[in-house]
Amino acid sequence: MITTANINKAIVETLRANFSEVTIVKDLKNPKEPCFYVEYISSNDSIAANNTLSSRYVFNIIYYSKERTLIDLVQIESRLKDIFAYPLRVQYTEHSVNGVQYLNLSSMDSEVDETDYYLEFEIEYNFNQNNYVPVSGEGQSNYLMEKLNISYK
Repeated sequence: MITTANINKAIVETLRANFSEVTIVKDLKNPKEPCFYVEYISSNDSIAANNTLSSRYVFNIIYYSKERTLIDLVQIESRLKDIFAYPLRVQYTEHSVNGVQYLNLSSMDSEVDETDYYLEFEIEYNFNQNNYVPVSGEGQSNYLMEKLNISYK
């Protein structure tokens, strides 16, 4: 199952791959500009069908400008829109099996603060995922396989 940590890691990796000149900070106590900070906003899971969850995750990418100009903020905003328009590659581990899923962006919203020269870029992902939990039982060796008892007459 994809977790908040999996998506956060994928966002950070995407930022690193596309903005090598900008550092990514883990907290905002003393950010060295220019920098990004990835903030987890919320998540929601609801049952969509048997063993399927409809998941919603929202993150905020905050960019602090070193140049302290509107042009810098707008250029970063444009680059973020272009980059996150592509599916996000998320790696996860489920029941000791590694997987990759590509998440399509559901929505994006941005806000520029010209007073303190930072950009808030909110992204939201909505997707369905498997919620199958193996039942541990005697003789069960692989959750992907079930023993079927079929009798013929």
